[in-house]
Amino acid sequence: MVLVRSVRAGALALLLCSVPALAHAETLREALTSAYLFNPQILSALLNVKATAENIALAKAGKLPQIGAQATISNSYKFGSTSNTLTQPTVQVGASYSQTLFDNYFRAPPGAAAPLLATDLRNSIENAYYRIALPRVTLGVLVLEWAPRASTVAWANRVLSQFAHDRVIVVTHAYLYEDSTRYDWHTRGAAQRWNPLWYDMDWLEQLYDREYDGEMLWNALVRRHPGIFLVLCGHVGGSGTGQLASRGDGGNLVEQVLANFQLLDQGGLGYLRLFEIQPDGRSMRMKTYSPSLGQFAIASAQQAVLPIEPALW
Repeated sequence: MVLVRSVRAGALALLLCSVPALAHAETLREALTSAYLFNPQILSALLNVKATAENIALAKAGKLPQIGAQATISNSYKFGSTSNTLTQPTVQVGASYSQTLFDNYFRAPPGAAAPLLATDLRNSIENAYYRIALPRVTLGVLVLEWAPRASTVAWANRVLSQFAHDRVIVVTHAYLYEDSTRYDWHTRGAAQRWNPLWYDMDWLEQLYDREYDGEMLWNALVRRHPGIFLVLCGHVGGSGTGQLASRGDGGNLVEQVLANFQLLDQGGLGYLRLFEIQPDGRSMRMKTYSPSLGQFAIASAQQAVLPIEPALW
């Protein structure tokens, strides 16, 4: 039996191992999990090449590596006159290095955002923190990658602890679903379409740097910091809208808003979400506007007045 499946690995390696425990594995995931459990050298190799990949990324000014991998399991049988025997299977894992193009085009914050950059991760603005000084408060904008990895979440926690008095807006990609609940693979699995953990990029990388979906990010980061009052995300098709209000551990109200216009003509008809903080600092007005059309979207899901608790000032 030969199974071939493309996966995203977090390491650049070519490993060949024979694993007796694999004889009863029914799926590729089970087989590779067994390979790891019975062959700790695999994890050691993954960690070593992960460090190498990180060094390459830093040397190239933050161009983060992406890894493509392929795994093959082979079984064979011996047929005799009295019994059939399953021979010892083999597992082969191969990987290749490629490069994300994000940093090729967005190497630094554009225009007026440049002086607002307080810090970033791995010399890339894919994960970055900006600070906007207002007369009575400093607003922080925390930008996180498509499915934040454990190392990214740890970095974000350190940043928000460093700037604990900022009032913070978090921007990430896949967080809220179209039914206004957070992505939660643990309890809902594939019932929520396009969960970042549904894609074949988590099972091997989770050995050292797993990705987080919305519920994981809420528990590991968002709810822990009382300065956060707004989370913005996209990714989801369907209606492309969603809204959820939750209380953080500090009693702060966190408004979580989904907006995705990519299914409209011309990639979205130019629509943007605008958030206008009111003069009293106690609420913000959400609007949806297209500068190319010169008009606002007036559907109820496209506009709202959202409370800010506690008030910004």
